[in-house]
This record gives sequence, structure tokens and C-alpha cells, in this order.
Amino acid sequence: MQTPECPEPSLLEIPHIERKKFNLREIEAVTRERLSGIPYVHFDRKELESPRNVKQEWESWIVKDRRQRILRSFLKYPFISMEERCEREGIHPEEMGKEVSRQAEDGLVVIQSFHLGRGKPRMGAQLTEAGLKFIGAKENIPGRGSLQHRYIQYRLKEIFGNSCIESEGADLVVYEPGRKLAVEIELDAKEDHFLDNIRRNISSGFDRILVLAMTDKDVKHLRKKAEENLDKEMLRKVEFKTIGEVLKNGTAA
Repeated sequence: MQTPECPEPSLLEIPHIERKKFNLREIEAVTRERLSGIPYVHFDRKELESPRNVKQEWESWIVKDRRQRILRSFLKYPFISMEERCEREGIHPEEMGKEVSRQAEDGLVVIQSFHLGRGKPRMGAQLTEAGLKFIGAKENIPGRGSLQHRYIQYRLKEIFGNSCIESEGADLVVYEPGRKLAVEIELDAKEDHFLDNIRRNISSGFDRILVLAMTDKDVKHLRKKAEENLDKEMLRKVEFKTIGEVLKNGTAA
């Protein structure tokens, strides 16, 4: 193949796209994007006389390119389903599963299973330092804490919309009409650090603090601890709910 961008004869991998009906414009758009990433390879006579070496070089590039594409996908779209990820990248689900497993074995990603207190567990992958270096990225998935914690932050930001931001002082900050809300996500109800978080948020001028836990049992446990350690004036500003309740209702109210 020869194009204005690649004047020398070159090879082109056409991404696998599963569609019952092919949209020519869609294929053209995907192909154009892939053309920009083709490495320039000068085909001299020796290379043409030894196609095996050229083939090995090309296959090696395909493997590296696919690996980088999947890693960038995890970074750009960290919480989409595997089905949507396969569709976005034009990779068959079986091939995607095998490649992600190989990446985990090579220490490029950490695969985690987590849940939100109800429903089926979710699978996620977070890039390691080696994975970030492999694709030349400096920042990991947005948020802080475990992948489960970051996923919950991500879902809550979807619900609260533009009124919600990440903050160093709280897991999330939500601006409501006339007041400012701090959201604290507590995945381990046995820890007491949430009390310090509440005190710090009140001292920082938050009008309301919403403490979210995994289960109703955890909510009762955290509320009891708060009642035993915080004065009544502070408790008036604090509310306890399950994560599932907020996600289901779509509001912090």
C-alpha cells in the first residue's frame, strides 16, 4: 500500500469491526486513524529477499501497538464494559481477554474485582508504573484510593454533574444552591479516620457532610461511632447513606 503519508510500500492492519452492515464512512475514519500510526519501513532489496525478517518485524509491531492501544483505552475509558471496550478498539472479546491477562502477567496492569454492596461484582484494570511508562503516560486513572474507590467517585460525578468536583479536602465536593456539600466514601467501616474527615470538613466551612458506606449495617455502625464521638452541633451537619442508595436515587438529597 502507498499513501501520501507513507510514500514507500508499507503494510496496513485493518481493525476488526463487528457489524452486520458496514458503514463505509466509519471504516474510512478508523482506517485513516490507523494510517497515522504506521511505522515508516524502508523496503530495500535485502528485506524483499528475506520476507521472513520483515514479517517478524511487522508482527512484533502489531503486538506492541495492540498492547499500547488497550492500555491507553484503560486510561481514557477506565470504567466502560469489556464489550464496549472491544467495540471501541475493534478487537474480538476473546483476543481482548487473552491480551489483558498477558498484560497483568507482565506487570503492566492490576486486575481487580469489586462490588458496590449489591449486584454482580465488576472487573476493572488499573495501570501500574510500568504500564504508564510503556505508553509514555504520567497520570493514572483520575481519583484516589483503590480502583473500587475511584469507580464510585466516577459514578457519583456522573450523577452530580457539573456541580461536583474532586478536592484534596474531601473525596468529592458538591455545590448545592446556597451551600457546599462534602462527600466522604468509606469502604471500611472498621476504620475511625472518617471522624477526622468530618471534623476537618466542618472546620473548612462545609455546610453539609455526606458519609457513604457499602451496606446498611456499615451505615448504622458509622452513625453510632459518630454519635459517640461528635457533639450535637457537628452531627446536625452529617448524614449517612449507602452508596447504592445514592446511585439508585441519582441525588444526594
